[in-house]
Amino acid sequence: KERTRTMAPARFGDFSKKTNDLLGNDYSFDRKFKLTTVSSAGVTFTTEGTLKPKKLDGKLTAKWSPVDGLFVDKLSVNTDGRLVGEATLKKAVANTDLVCRVQDGAGDSPAGELEVKHTQDKFTFDCGVDVVNGPTLFASGSAAVLAGLTFGASLKFDTKLDEANGSPALKDYNAGVQYVHKDVICALTTKGKMNDVSVSLYNDLSKQTQIGFQLNLAKSALKSMSVGAMYQIDADTKLQSKVDNKGIASFNYILAIRPGVKGIASAQVDSLNFAGDAHKLGLSLVLG
Repeated sequence: KERTRTMAPARFGDFSKKTNDLLGNDYSFDRKFKLTTVSSAGVTFTTEGTLKPKKLDGKLTAKWSPVDGLFVDKLSVNTDGRLVGEATLKKAVANTDLVCRVQDGAGDSPAGELEVKHTQDKFTFDCGVDVVNGPTLFASGSAAVLAGLTFGASLKFDTKLDEANGSPALKDYNAGVQYVHKDVICALTTKGKMNDVSVSLYNDLSKQTQIGFQLNLAKSALKSMSVGAMYQIDADTKLQSKVDNKGIASFNYILAIRPGVKGIASAQVDSLNFAGDAHKLGLSLVLG
């Protein structure tokens, strides 16, 4: 009898992903333009432009698969001259991907990472090295211990080999737990050597409605709290909103104008200082 393959648990860094996406994606209070095209050779090009008060920021990104199993996930350059690249070799060995990331230019420090990502039915394990700083070793993992319950942890260790008199040090360590039941995802994770705690909740109330909640504590004191929702009005229209503990309310009106064309109108209001000038508006046009 053929064994049924179960889904791997979420990676530690993705425990709160659905909540983060709901509370963060598509909110933009600038004037933005995004165009995505695919060449005959299978290369996907994305051109982005953001009009800010004093300048126009732009970015050109390409992604493609030159050979079977090798994916250039991102190769981009922005108007400041910063070059960013990321490539993945899928299934380099059984259940294991190799990832390479590089950045350079625009007067900022270069960056480079190599990472191994391993996935099994009951656990995931990722480890890598920042080859520029330290070098610094990092690792994270998650394990499904019961139905719907997943534990995870991460750590970062700086070897200090790039400093003549440097002493190796544990830079960061964190842990978390995620519970999934039907359409509900609850997560508790830590940051900053377990000094900061984040609690998140995501729920698909229906096919049309999703809600999310996030609470962030810094050394047991309230740092931020947000609650948001997405409502599918009809096949072409969505309404998205969120409000935080400082009274900042944000809204998105997302309209699929036609296949491959999407418009987003964003607004942000300081509800505790309605007479002030901190309110924001934004427009985005996405093609492709």
